[in-house]
Amino acid sequence: MTGLMTSPTVQSLLEWGSAQGVQINGILPKNIIGRGLGMVATRDIRKGETLVTVPSSIARSVQSTPDWILEPLSHASCQAVLAVSLCLERDPGFTNWKRLFPTWDEVNASHPMRWPRKLVELLPRSTKSVLHDQEKKFWEDWLDVKYKFPGIGRNDFLHAWIIVNSRAFLYNPTAAREGHRDHVALVPVADLFNHHTRGGCSARHEGSQYVVRAVRNYQRGEELHVNYGKHSNDYLLVEYGFVMPDYENFYDITSLDEFICGRFTYQQATYLKTKDAWGHFELDTHGAVYRTKVALRLLTLPEIDWPDYLDGKKEITAEDMVFVNGLLREILGSWQKTLLSKMRTVEYSYIGEEGARDLLRYRLRQLRGLLMSALSRLDRPGWE
Repeated sequence: MTGLMTSPTVQSLLEWGSAQGVQINGILPKNIIGRGLGMVATRDIRKGETLVTVPSSIARSVQSTPDWILEPLSHASCQAVLAVSLCLERDPGFTNWKRLFPTWDEVNASHPMRWPRKLVELLPRSTKSVLHDQEKKFWEDWLDVKYKFPGIGRNDFLHAWIIVNSRAFLYNPTAAREGHRDHVALVPVADLFNHHTRGGCSARHEGSQYVVRAVRNYQRGEELHVNYGKHSNDYLLVEYGFVMPDYENFYDITSLDEFICGRFTYQQATYLKTKDAWGHFELDTHGAVYRTKVALRLLTLPEIDWPDYLDGKKEITAEDMVFVNGLLREILGSWQKTLLSKMRTVEYSYIGEEGARDLLRYRLRQLRGLLMSALSRLDRPGWE
């Protein structure tokens, strides 16, 4: 593992990991501008090569959690258990790993859960929806923990909870599908891989170890990634504290509900709910999704014609798209005004951490890019 310099903190982790049986092949952690630590190839890597193996014995999972923590939390979530375990960790060797976890100040800047409410209010509605769900999970977990481990403060627990949420690996998909809590784990060294929608490496639990393999060829000096899932930048921001750069997230999507739902009457909305066609009116990197197009078409039709579209008897045609595009252009115009207003507010605001404002500013600019891309498609002859 030569050719790249590592910091003393990283070197300590690698030495500790090596003593615990961690094996690294052809890669090394490196600071990457704008992304923090990431894994970089120290030589050309071939598809199928094993890059990292980590013994299960040094990972942190429900299975490896001491009984004196597990028993009081018998009904708590996996995330709550692991967060408590981090708060009460006493293994001296763990310090080598913990030094690379995000600090409290870094969490305050990067995770909307820690942003001031006035800054949160400037988030897009789709982001706030993800944030609401995350906050609900946290408070449920905190209520499970606060009386059983009174020595743990709420901020310490939240810090650990966010670390678990943003760094844990899904190692037992079957358990996750069946609702069992022992399905994620914190895995040292392997958690230094950054995310990319293209992936590039697989990370799996195999028997008594966690294994990361290359799923394509890499050149020396190239960063290697894993894929955290098919997530929008709204989801990545709330759950992980970052957004993918422009045009690199194939799964980016945002909601237009606040501009569409209010156009339906209460009775119409109730009817659409019975057809599972209410809400989630979205815009992705290709423009309005089909569900959004159907909703916009319904707004231009008498209600007697709605069942044909909702029951799949009629598809959206080129003729329909003339009406859809006209209404979509109007909605995107309203959204653009809202975005520009929020962007101006952030630009002249001193609320919260500078890093938080930078992230919010960047996300709003990305959404304007999605909007402008959709508008440009509407201007193309024959676009559907």
